[in-house]
Amino acid sequence: MRNIDKAIEKNRAEWARRDKLSLELIKSMVEANEPITIKELVKHTGFSREYFYVNKTVREALLEAQEFQKKRMPVLKQELENQTVEQQLISLARKNERLRMEVAILKCENRDLKEQWNELLKDREELMTQRL
Repeated sequence: MRNIDKAIEKNRAEWARRDKLSLELIKSMVEANEPITIKELVKHTGFSREYFYVNKTVREALLEAQEFQKKRMPVLKQELENQTVEQQLISLARKNERLRMEVAILKCENRDLKEQWNELLKDREELMTQRL
């Protein structure tokens, strides 16, 4: 397989990984009743805002989740009013722990992406050297 084919394959795998991560994050935010905005997705993933506008699959999932949340908001407000302060603290502690785990996962993924990036740069340099 040529180096350019390898680079294309790595790029496709990276986009699939980004899609999967984004869709999982949207799902977890819906389950945690966290407001889903592009700003929050960018903050949690590190991906560009453009990614969430351009990627049709992720954009559709985002819009669907936002619509679901709009419909569910009155129910959530009522549930929140019915909870005791202690229950709210327990719920927030669970959300906090889940977010800490997500941060740890993202740090590992960031490290892996940096390694992949360095490999791509190395492959690119090799390609440029071969062309000369």
